Amino acid sequence: MFGTRKIIKYFPLNASSSFVKYAGNQIFSPDINSWDSIYVANPSILKNGGLYKMWYSGNSGGSQWKIGYAHSSNGINAWTRFSQTVIDVGS
Repeated sequence: MFGTRKIIKYFPLNASSSFVKYAGNQIFSPDINSWDSIYVANPSILKNGGLYKMWYSGNSGGSQWKIGYAHSSNGINAWTRFSQTVIDVGS
């Protein structure tokens, strides 16, 4: 109905400063039962102490994008997302 679902992937730098594909991709994907059920995109990730914090854009297929928040202890997997949006654009 909306085409391909959008996900967030991880591409680390190798020793020669080239991006390489991470074997465990995808690291963050849409939540089928949530406001970001079709698209997640445009992540901004900050490390604060031992916690990686990510703000990202999400959409359930409509015209209104929202901003969500998730955190992880290693920044690659086991992301815990907040169920509510941080910013509901246009409301």
